[in-house]
Amino acid sequence: MYVTSDGHRLPFGPADVRGLDEAREHVIAGSTRHNGRRTGGHLYATVEAERREGQIAFPRDWDADRIMAVTRQVIDRPEKITTSSDTRYNLTAVVDDVSVTVRLRVPDSGPVVITVHPDHGRGVKRIHNGKLRSIG
Repeated sequence: MYVTSDGHRLPFGPADVRGLDEAREHVIAGSTRHNGRRTGGHLYATVEAERREGQIAFPRDWDADRIMAVTRQVIDRPEKITTSSDTRYNLTAVVDDVSVTVRLRVPDSGPVVITVHPDHGRGVKRIHNGKLRSIG
């Protein structure tokens, strides 16, 4: 079972988290919401090509498989769990000098991966004013 940063025990743990395969396309290449807004797309090449303001990229040397393997590591061994709403949680851990957050939605059927993104660290960059800038 997971325990949040404030000591609250959650009724689920790593083995209950599902939806990682389904989230892969959103995390790597991005997706378009119903309102036409693009979100996700955290592979370095995707960020470099799209250059959406605020878009954040995993290190250039992390390919899609590496990003998804690190995601599984964070799900299995988060260093910090925070609540963003009654049904949303953020699992965070540092892997190879990169802080990575996995965001979960928890409907009645159990926890599902919504997205994964780097927060900061070695090689992490964000689009600001049309340019990739380090946020290490």
